[in-house]
Amino acid sequence: MELKITTLIENQPGQDGRLAFEHGLSLFIEFAGKRLLFDTGQTGAFADNAEKLSIDLSQLDAVILSHGHYDHSGGLARLLPLLSPGTPIYAGKEFFAAKYKKLPGDRFQYNGNPFPREIFASYPVRLHLLEAGVSALSPDILLFKSKRFIIGRIVRLQLL
Repeated sequence: MELKITTLIENQPGQDGRLAFEHGLSLFIEFAGKRLLFDTGQTGAFADNAEKLSIDLSQLDAVILSHGHYDHSGGLARLLPLLSPGTPIYAGKEFFAAKYKKLPGDRFQYNGNPFPREIFASYPVRLHLLEAGVSALSPDILLFKSKRFIIGRIVRLQLL
């Protein structure tokens, strides 16, 4: 089985300069006949890059959100209207918990999702909040909560 990972957004510009970049991450993964999106970056610019790369986000088999920080999930509001009805979205059960970054002087800055859980109510997607353990997307693709991101014959994607 061939594994193909296309970076849709990250914090470095591409060599030809035609794709947007930002602090954040979004990967398009093709493996075992599945088309997966891993994270949505900070702003939704990943969707513009997907279009430039001829990647149809309406044809995704699943969306995996690694954790609830703005730079990995901030583009979700841009993605939701593009998804086909019934598309599963996987996240850890702590995805919507408030997250803060400690700043100098005992100050804190909100660092979590820029949207409430209710955002999903307007779209016919299937949200799965995973607890500890392993969840199978297919016989060859597993999701598990871990500190490691491993892709091989069996793909294992990190959910924090």
